[in-house]
Amino acid sequence: MGARDWTFDANACDLNDILPVQELDPTRNITCNRGLDNTQHITEIQFKHCNLSGTLPPELVQLPSIQKVDFAYNYLNGSIPVEWAMLQLKFISVFGNRLSGDIPSYLADITSLTYLDIEANQFSGTVPQEFRKLVNLGTLRLSSNQLSGSLLTGLAELKNLTDFRISDNNFNGSIPEFIQNWKQLERLEMQGSGLHGPIPSSISVLENLKLLRISDIAVRNHPFPDLRKMAGIITITLRNCGISGEFPEYIWRMNNLRILDLSFNRLTGKIPNVATPPSLKFMDLSYNNFTHHSPEQPASDWHSLHINCGGNDVKVNGSTFEGDGQIGGGAATCHSQDDTNWGFSSSGDFTNDNDEENKRYIATSNSSDLSELYINARIAPLSLTYFGYCLDNRNYMLSLHFAEIQFSNGITFHSLGRRLFDIYIQDKLVERNFDIKAEASGVLKPVARSYNVTVTNHIIEIRFHWAGKGTTALSKRGIYGPLVSAISLNDPNFKPEKNEVVPIVVGVVAGLSLIILAFGILGWRYYLRTKRRKEKGAFHLHRSGTLMELVDPRLGSEFNKVEAERMIKIALLCTNASPSLRPTMSEVVSMLERSSNIPDVIPEASGLSEDLRFKTLRDHPREMNSLGLEGSLSRYSSSASFLPGSSSFLSGSSPTDDVREINAEAYLKFKAMRDSHIHMERQSSVAQVSTPVPSWTGSSKSAHDLHNTI
Repeated sequence: MGARDWTFDANACDLNDILPVQELDPTRNITCNRGLDNTQHITEIQFKHCNLSGTLPPELVQLPSIQKVDFAYNYLNGSIPVEWAMLQLKFISVFGNRLSGDIPSYLADITSLTYLDIEANQFSGTVPQEFRKLVNLGTLRLSSNQLSGSLLTGLAELKNLTDFRISDNNFNGSIPEFIQNWKQLERLEMQGSGLHGPIPSSISVLENLKLLRISDIAVRNHPFPDLRKMAGIITITLRNCGISGEFPEYIWRMNNLRILDLSFNRLTGKIPNVATPPSLKFMDLSYNNFTHHSPEQPASDWHSLHINCGGNDVKVNGSTFEGDGQIGGGAATCHSQDDTNWGFSSSGDFTNDNDEENKRYIATSNSSDLSELYINARIAPLSLTYFGYCLDNRNYMLSLHFAEIQFSNGITFHSLGRRLFDIYIQDKLVERNFDIKAEASGVLKPVARSYNVTVTNHIIEIRFHWAGKGTTALSKRGIYGPLVSAISLNDPNFKPEKNEVVPIVVGVVAGLSLIILAFGILGWRYYLRTKRRKEKGAFHLHRSGTLMELVDPRLGSEFNKVEAERMIKIALLCTNASPSLRPTMSEVVSMLERSSNIPDVIPEASGLSEDLRFKTLRDHPREMNSLGLEGSLSRYSSSASFLPGSSSFLSGSSPTDDVREINAEAYLKFKAMRDSHIHMERQSSVAQVSTPVPSWTGSSKSAHDLHNTI
């Protein structure tokens, strides 16, 4: 059997002689009974997790009293020896090995068998019709092989069955009606078996069922099976079974129910609003046709997506892959956040791992051969869906990154696991039974698959789905399902603008063009999304001193923050709700050219009813005095109190204070007075250049400029 470092010339009933370097281990055990003649007889051999790499021993025939052999979790090859058919075995387990070929029909000659487990091997062909003779059989586990054909009617004779599992095979035909004969059945598993539906109505007579798992049967519009007599049932998984109609409310009266999975069906109506059984720990009703209201769809402005699944933020080739490793998981998880354009949902419960809350959602490798992008991965027992939103409608290149980090290489049972899952993009199946290890030609090897995708509704959905295929208990229970390392989505034709010096052409330019130029620095994101617009606004960010949040983070540090802030402030001035409060064209150009300053406090774009608060330019009083406005405007002394710098503008402040308060009415009166004065100065000027009149920014302008505000 390939054992090493064992003592073979000692008493077989003395475990310490056989394994001198090992302490007593329940998975490496030999049990002996003493007969009437005081002779010891071996009755049980249990060598599990030993990585034995040889073949099963035909020499067991020399142990006439043996009843139980358990060689699970090894690396054995070949088949089950024909010599074993001569024994009165009750228990055979070769789970998790490399046994291959047809299932030996001579196993049916061991009529004393009550337990037969050949799961997670490489057996092929059909289930032997001769198995009908195994009338004492209570457990028959055939899952995770390559079996085909239909379930022959001879199996109907196995009326003592309590545990029947055929998941992850290639059977054909329908689920047989004869399962109604197995009235002692407590556990039925047919996940990804290859069988077709519908689920026979006769299943209702299996009143002793405690665990029912049927999934991925090709059928449509099948009514919900009658399970009401299964009062003691603990687990119900009827996933992707084409079940239609309304949800049966009697489910909530099953007081022992702990796990309920009815996902990926066609159930309709409203999700029942009733009290769930106190025993219920996990429920998945996702991907059905229940009535609901879709959330408001956000606007679009993104052109890429980079996610490090299960890890932290990492920069690769200039792109930052945002990590989700700090985000929790569970049996039902949905995550999204405002500062990015992606999220994910995860559902399912790993089979038989005694963790109904699914606390395992990140896989990690310690290998130094992997780059940081592949060291961690997000895993899920059933469905893992990543979605990107706010995307521009166009063609993209999608890359999915994988590396198998939960299996190992070498000649051990740790290398025998098979992970298979399906990949859907935009709800279209693009990969069936995707096998990371096969695609990468080994474990701990990165592999990426690329796809051309088209986004038409501003959303991309990438779903990784376990359809019942692959092993579920190698190298330990609960190792299966989707595993994803990273996701990237790029528009190959999109080139974001870099921070470059752009000359401003002064001439006959519409005011709106300057607004567009100023807002260009805000990037693709500028709070176009509805949910974010409700929470934040540009003026709010200005008041809080966080204007840089408007700049697209993908620019990194490759822009001039001073210039960016200047352009944003000018843009805010230009978008005031009142045209009278907007700067003129020449004022905008002057501020962009740094010829004049920008008010330190920007007025709210909320109309004329609210106070406007400005920080007056420190040199404004000096400019006012140097220009001699007091004399020029003496005829308007009644309105002088509205001039900036006059005492009427102050609110409990001295003329030397930086912060001055004005209201909309005062400011409008000042602008009207200023415009009138300019008009008169232009009328009276003869053979000399008119004295420039300062505007609210301290710049000069023509009468035409003053009346052509943005």
